Amino acid sequence: MTNRLAKRYFFSLLIIISSGMLLLPVMNIIESGWPKNYKSRTLKALFSIDFLETHINYALFKTGVSGYYEKVVIGKNGWLYLGDFYKKGLSRGRNVASVTTSDEHIQQWLDSMSARKTWLQSQGIAMIFAIAPNKHSIYPEYLPEGISIYHPNSTDRLVEESVRHGFDIIDMRPALLEQKQNTPYLYNKTDTHWTSLGAYIGYQMIMQGLAEFWPNINYVTQNTFKYRAIKRKPCCLSGMLKISKHLGNDYDNGYSVNFPGINSNICVAQLGYNDEIKTECKNSKNKRLSIHKSASEVRNDKGRNKLKVMILRDSFGGTHNRLINDAFVLAWHYHYRKIKDEDAFRRLIEKHQPDAVIYQVVERVLFSKPFYQFAPK
Repeated sequence: MTNRLAKRYFFSLLIIISSGMLLLPVMNIIESGWPKNYKSRTLKALFSIDFLETHINYALFKTGVSGYYEKVVIGKNGWLYLGDFYKKGLSRGRNVASVTTSDEHIQQWLDSMSARKTWLQSQGIAMIFAIAPNKHSIYPEYLPEGISIYHPNSTDRLVEESVRHGFDIIDMRPALLEQKQNTPYLYNKTDTHWTSLGAYIGYQMIMQGLAEFWPNINYVTQNTFKYRAIKRKPCCLSGMLKISKHLGNDYDNGYSVNFPGINSNICVAQLGYNDEIKTECKNSKNKRLSIHKSASEVRNDKGRNKLKVMILRDSFGGTHNRLINDAFVLAWHYHYRKIKDEDAFRRLIEKHQPDAVIYQVVERVLFSKPFYQFAPK
């Protein structure tokens, strides 16, 4: 009797599983149509369970719960934030004891970057360092209940200690917090990055930092352009949850801005991170540049300033790189994580001989050692 019952349960379970497997292709075709790349992806697409994840995650999202909490945190009014999977940025902002930065680490950071700045100055090269804020540093009010940003946190302590250390840091947080009172969409609801207007504030502060060395520096000012609020598609964080399609094409907010000068032609060459030139300089429209696979050299004969700059940045710099390219006759865009050691950094400096080195680093990676650990003390 027991064996019969066990067999009955086994065969019932087998039928349920088999039925589910047979239904998957039907559901996927209803959901997404027939796979376009039928040669290599048909079976994978037909038997994908993505549509189940999508519907489950969307149902959870409607209740304020994230299906992938470590990666995406769901805040108030449908705002999405990066979770702790990415450099523990949220917990570091909350000053959680297990991830807060030690005084020794902050001192190491300052010693290291000060040494690099001193070496650059010995070569006649200016250096500025700017922090692109985390989204939750500018919009803490949309974080979910029970999560709030604590001050002073690790970033606050670094900025405060840098003043005592004599190392200037451009902390963009106060300016963005002030600006959002008049222009509320400085960051996207469903992305980690700032909007074009938020990025402009970052660009403006960098140019003002360079004005300490070149008082007559020319750049796009706020009285020279107009902007308007627009609706836009949801972006990356909703994509991580696989719910973008459910949110609609006008879920997010941003700005359309008519910056003067950035529609001019430039000449772009792709550079390898081991010093080699990968392509010849080709004329193109002033466009957004990705620096993850290769660096870029940009020549602009009509640049506002006869200066050569090297900007060491991450994806936050991609939003305003067109403004940077408009500002200088020659600019090199590198991802700071791709420069493998201090010798490689110095070879690039000696090769390019820039007038200035600009660091713009997103707040969440300040202490992950991708850019300062090689500088001598």
